[in-house]
Order: sequence, then C-alpha cells, then structure tokens
Amino acid sequence: MFSNFSLDKITNSLATAAQKTSDTLSNAITTATDPATKLSLRSQKRLFQESIGTVHDISTLPEQYTTLEARTDALEKCLRRILIVSKTFEMEGYDYPPNLSESFSDWWSLSSKKKKEQEKEDKKGFLPRSFAQAISNSAEDCVEIYQHVNDGDDEDKEENANNEEENEEEDEEDEDVKNLIKTFDSWAKCYKNIDQGKAEMDSMMMKEFNAKLEKLLNEEFKKVHTLRKRVKDSRLKFDTVRYELKVKEEKAKIAEAAASNAAVTLTTTEEEKPEEEEKPTTDIKKEEDSTIKDESASKEEPIAKTPSKEDTKTKKEGKPAEKSTETATEATEAKEKALPKVPTTETEETGAESATKVDEEKASEDKKTDKAIEDDSEEHKLLEQLEDTFVSSTASAVEMMEEITDSSEIIGLVKLFQNFQLVYYRQCVQEIEANLKTLNELEI
Repeated sequence: MFSNFSLDKITNSLATAAQKTSDTLSNAITTATDPATKLSLRSQKRLFQESIGTVHDISTLPEQYTTLEARTDALEKCLRRILIVSKTFEMEGYDYPPNLSESFSDWWSLSSKKKKEQEKEDKKGFLPRSFAQAISNSAEDCVEIYQHVNDGDDEDKEENANNEEENEEEDEEDEDVKNLIKTFDSWAKCYKNIDQGKAEMDSMMMKEFNAKLEKLLNEEFKKVHTLRKRVKDSRLKFDTVRYELKVKEEKAKIAEAAASNAAVTLTTTEEEKPEEEEKPTTDIKKEEDSTIKDESASKEEPIAKTPSKEDTKTKKEGKPAEKSTETATEATEAKEKALPKVPTTETEETGAESATKVDEEKASEDKKTDKAIEDDSEEHKLLEQLEDTFVSSTASAVEMMEEITDSSEIIGLVKLFQNFQLVYYRQCVQEIEANLKTLNELEI
C-alpha cells in the first residue's frame, strides 16, 4: 500500500508548487501597471515567502499589541462558547425532551371539547414547550377526569335521594373528589403560571442577552478583525518596500565598490602605459643616432685614408672642404627622416572626438545618477508613508482591543443573565408556596 510512498517526492512536489506560485506572482507583478496593485502583489509574494520560511526579516509588533491580540482571541472564544448554550433559550421544550408516546396518549384521551379549548387557550402546540407546561397539562387532565367521576356521582345521588345513609356516605366521597379536583386544579394553575414566567424569561434571554452577545461578536469583534487585518497588510507592505530598498542599497554598495576597484586599476594602468611608450621611443632614437654616426664614420674614414687629388689641391690652395659640409647635411636629413612623424591636425581632431565622447558618457551617467537618486528619494518617501500607516493602524487596533477586552461589559452581560434567572426562580418560589398553602388548607 505504501510501497510507492516517498518523502523526497512530496518535498519535490511542494518545492515545485511553491516555485510555480512564486513565478505566477512575479509575472503578475511584472504585468501590473497600477503602483497600488503592484505593491499589493509584491506584498502577497512577501506573505507567501514568509509562510514557506524563505524570508526571516519580519518587523516585530509591539508587546502590548500581541498581548491584547491573545486576550481578544480568548474572549471571543469564550463568548461564542456561551452563546452556543444560551441559544437553547430559543428552542421550545429544551427542559422537557419530547415524549411522543405520552403526547399521543394524552391527545387521544382528551375529549373533543377539551381539544378545542386547548387549541384556543395559550395556542398550545402538539408537544409541551416546557416541563412546567407538561405538568400543568397533566394536572388539567386529572381535573377533567375527576369532573367526569363527580358528574356520575351526582346522577347516582338523584336516583338514591330517599336513602339517607347512602347519601351521607356519598357526601363524604364527594368531598374527597372535590378536594382532589381542587388539588389538581391548583397544581395545574401553579405550573401554568410558572410556564408563563419561563416563556417571559426565554423571551428576555433572546431579546436582551443573546442579542447583545451576538452584536458584540458580529459587530465589535468584526471591527477588531478588520483593524488587525489592516495592521497585517500595512506591516507586509512596509516590510516589502523596506526589504527591497535594503537589497537595492546592498547592490549599489557592491556596484560602487566594483567601480572604485575598476577606477583604481585603470589609473594604475594609465600611469604605467606612458613609461612603456617612452622607453621604445628613446631606444629607437638611440639606435638611429648610432646608425647615423656609423654611417658618417664610414664615409669619413675612406676620405681621410685616401685623399683625392682635388682635396690635396684644395688644401694646398687653402679652399674649404665642401665634402665635409655635404656629409653633415646628409646626416641631418637622415636623422630627421628617422624621427617619427606626428600628424598634428589628425591628432587634435581625434582628441576632440574623444573629449566629446567622454563628455556625452559623463552626461549620460549623470542623468542615470540623478534618476537613481530621484527613485531612491521616492522609495524612501513611500517607505516613510508605509511606516506611518503601519504605526497608526497598530495604534487604532490597540485602542479597539483595549476597549473590547474591558471586563465591565462582560460582567454587565452576566449580571443581566442572572437577573432574568432570579426573576423567574422567584416567581417559581412564589407560585409553589401559594400552591402549598392551598394544599395545606385542604388537609384541615
């Protein structure tokens, strides 16, 4: 039976369901356009995350609020328990369970005349509405039975009017019958009055006690639940925005640290780069200078070793050496050719474009920064508003719960209940004492 049971499968199923729910809420948040709707959906997602235990940063409610919340729940539970019992006063026959066999027997045993009278008087139902009414009905039936017996005795008296001894015995029997009729009649009246008193008490219990108790539960406690729900919703929204802002600030700090590290690395690279660029240029210049010197030396050395006839003649005539001048000119030209050519105009244009591009990027970054600052400012304002709403909702709920948990109102309801009972039981005592007095008189 449990061969296919696997705890891992259940865990995976729950995780999958949780992920689907989270994705559904995320999609709803993405497609929502109204800010209030979006915030409500975000708070619902937050509530779901709290329920499955993925979020633990939850605002703590004041101790006074949690204490009053527990007291309110306890009081509501007690009042609902009492109302279940006190609703019994709204049911007829609650103190006398229906006895169908007795009721059918009583109904068939009564005469048609008595039935009509019963239907007219007190508008009685098929079953007694109380134990007192059942006793009263039974006593009335006894009265009717003995009246039939008494009527038969009266007929016998008329037939035996000439027999004095028999008449005396019948008078004594008539007295006993009359006493029994009075006994049952007084007993019936006693419990009939008690039944009427009980009906009045039941009516007062329904109209006063039960009605006030139901109003307290259905109206006052309903207000408390509404305020508590408002506290819960405001707390969820406050925690949602607070948590998102906290995560955003942490991400901004990480991005700022990364940007700072990148800037330091770039500065270090730029400082090392010119040194590397200058070093090859100097080496090239040194190599070019050495090459030029070597070439000059190679040209001058043959001339010095094998002077031509013209040079000899020139020296003799005292003329300047033209060859030496030409050699120096060639060396200067070669040196200029060896130096790197720098296009002045193109370099200036490239620098201007780079500067413009940098300015544009800087302006774009400034706009983004201003927008981010503006968004942060709005979110902080929203967070402050939500915090104020959370605090005010909590204060209103605390005030209402303090009022409803005040013991004076509950004590007043219990006193009302006891007063109704006292009036009824006093009437019972008075009726029973009066009936006892009647019965004592019959015994004399």
